[in-house]
Amino acid sequence: ELLRIPEVSIFSQWLTDSKFRIHSGSNVTALIPSDTAIMALNQENRKFWKDSYTMPFLIRAHFLHEAYISDQLKQHANQEIATLDPRTKWEIRVIEGNLTVNNASVITQDIPASNGFIFIIGQVLIPPLGNIPPRQPGLLKKLEQVPAWERFKLEIQKSGLVQEIEASQRYTIFVPDNSAIKKFYNQTDLGNLV
Repeated sequence: ELLRIPEVSIFSQWLTDSKFRIHSGSNVTALIPSDTAIMALNQENRKFWKDSYTMPFLIRAHFLHEAYISDQLKQHANQEIATLDPRTKWEIRVIEGNLTVNNASVITQDIPASNGFIFIIGQVLIPPLGNIPPRQPGLLKKLEQVPAWERFKLEIQKSGLVQEIEASQRYTIFVPDNSAIKKFYNQTDLGNLV
């Protein structure tokens, strides 16, 4: 639905890039920063938040847990409302009759969506960095932590699959230890490669 709103095309593209999905049956309030608001971020901030690790935290912080129209949000003035990122909440304020969310002014409000409402805001809502858990080590770093996985690490590097696997949102790998790989190679025609 955001694709039909021209002034939020950058955030709409971020949603597409992040493969963000709202669970079926969930009602939300989308707090979407205008393209102008996103362009006002300095280049370093834009680069940091566009990273595949940090972007989901930023995206989830722009969705409130329930569907609110502006009058309902105003009833929550001076209160914090939870976002889809359980660590991040935003304070709702009404200043001279105007609705703000964590100091971001609401530019356009109450745009109906299939599962809630869309609000266009004049500022990117930046979650506190303390709300973002540390990045997990990459696949090779994890494999290096266990000496018995050294052969598997070498094989996966040779295959060129590391980058493709790490690009996945989630993955599970069953790692054979060094002796299992050696046994496999000895039992196949590949034995001379070990």
